[in-house]
Order: sequence, then C-alpha cells, then structure tokens
Amino acid sequence: MMLSRDSELWDLTKKIYADLYLAGVENAWELAAKFATRFGKPKFYVSYDRAYRVCCALANRQELLEIPSLQNFWRDFYNKVDYLTLHSDISIAKAVEIVLEHCRADRFHLSDDYVKRHIYEAKKNAKKNGLYK
Repeated sequence: MMLSRDSELWDLTKKIYADLYLAGVENAWELAAKFATRFGKPKFYVSYDRAYRVCCALANRQELLEIPSLQNFWRDFYNKVDYLTLHSDISIAKAVEIVLEHCRADRFHLSDDYVKRHIYEAKKNAKKNGLYK
C-alpha cells in the first residue's frame, strides 16, 4: 500500500509523463518524476503533534537534526506558521492547525533516490495489475 504522499506524487508523475510522452521526450519517466518532485505542490503529510513540536523548536532557534530534505520540509512548513504568528495574535498551535488544514508544501521534499525507487515500484505494480502501460 502506498503512502498518501507517494500516491499524490505518483498521480502527478503519471499526468506529467503523459504530456512528455506525447511530446516525444525520450526519458519521459525520469523527467516526469524529477519535475513532479521539484515543482509539485503536495499537502503536508505530517501529524499535528510532530508539526507543533518542530515549530516550537524552530521558534526557539533550535537546530534540527534531520536529513537535508527533511530540514527543507520543516523550514517550508515553519515559514508559513511564522508568517501567521508574526502577522496576528494567534499561537503557534493555532498557526500549525491552519497550515495543516489550508496550505500546501512548496514542493515534494524527497531525495532523488527515494523518488526513483518509489516511482519505479509504483510503475511496476501498475503495469503488473494492468492499470498502466
């Protein structure tokens, strides 16, 4: 079973692939996956509790001990929370709630290796199940 984030990436990649394929692009799958990852606007797939804890840490200028793609993810998320708290009276807790409910990430914050593995597996499974050619 695919994670919601991966499913969203797969759906976007298929749409981009179709356009690239029709345009005669040779490496359409690879380009579609990279393009979707870099420029797609996914939902934030994170729990409220985790987002709140990380945003509180960032508000207190604590460094994140995360891999680079996750650091970028949390900076993206926190920038939206920070904007709300700086321009209103709301708490970090309420800002986190609003961002989770109404915002999308600036991009898919995933490594190229992760994307290659998961797009390959999704494509293979779709072909096996007759869902994609």
